[in-house]
Amino acid sequence: MGDWPEPPTDETFDDFESDWFPENFYGSDGPKVRNGYVQNAFANCAIDEDLARAIFEAVAAAKGTDGLSLGRMTITTRGGADFSLLAQVPEDVRHVIKVLSRDWKLTRCLRDDRREQISVEDVSEKRGSVPRGDENVAISEGVLEVLRRIWPEMKDVRNVDHLKRASIPLQTVDLPE
Repeated sequence: MGDWPEPPTDETFDDFESDWFPENFYGSDGPKVRNGYVQNAFANCAIDEDLARAIFEAVAAAKGTDGLSLGRMTITTRGGADFSLLAQVPEDVRHVIKVLSRDWKLTRCLRDDRREQISVEDVSEKRGSVPRGDENVAISEGVLEVLRRIWPEMKDVRNVDHLKRASIPLQTVDLPE
């Protein structure tokens, strides 16, 4: 690994998470990254419609009943591929993070009799945050192994196009009423 110091191991990592990710992030002579850090990056940037809706509802509930209710919100994730200023993130890792990092626009219905209705729109492609022309970017076995540890349902994903079409159930939390 050249003259680079060895990256730390998180005490909470299991054996797989403590192992080295097979692709190099810092050029051919740089240090490797641990699987757990790649896994955390994927999980922390993933947002689906259900999670976006839950965030909207949590913010709206915290606002209380005084005044106008929350009418509109845009939710984005940024920095999912920021491992370090020096990092040269592998192409497939970059593309996976961009696909998982969806942008959502949520709007409450304006009608008084339908204020509880929330429309949700995926605006990722409009904002240019989802890469285009990358459908055939292959996803390496190292990336697939990390993805499957988080989402076992991804057994058939092979490239970015498959990932875009995959239904990834994210963990949801029931919020107190």
